Amino acid sequence: MTSPTVAGIDLMELAAKVEAAACGDRVLDCEIAVALREAPYTAPWATKFPDWRVQSLQGYTRAEVWDGDRLVGHWHSFAPYSASLDAAMTLIPDGLGVGWRMTDGAGGPTAEIWCVAIEGPDAPREVYHVGANPTATPALALTAAALRARAFLIEEERS
Repeated sequence: MTSPTVAGIDLMELAAKVEAAACGDRVLDCEIAVALREAPYTAPWATKFPDWRVQSLQGYTRAEVWDGDRLVGHWHSFAPYSASLDAAMTLIPDGLGVGWRMTDGAGGPTAEIWCVAIEGPDAPREVYHVGANPTATPALALTAAALRARAFLIEEERS
């Protein structure tokens, strides 16, 4: 079984990179934005071209959209997922009924996300539960857990 990828980015690998980070990281934030296709809504190229890349030069990070060897568009405004709990909360998948919690264990902050069915004959029942490994900050923990939850949902849709 291969790990779910979005825009060519492996979500489980990205979650592991988030867990390994020492603090908020704009390159990680850009990779998340690219994976989730969070381009400005006014950009017509946002969905037309499949080749999205993260470019980081001299401390400046931006997402780029390419058509073959031609740069079609770019943006540098994306949420600070890895540094902000508020931004990380926006990554929690919408769905049946999502809950989450943070704990501060011996190895550092961790986060858990679960989803329960709120309709149907066997409601409530747990549909999935994912957690992040200990991280350096609560925002990193919640970001990693949200990416893992999204990967789980993609895998569920495939099967």
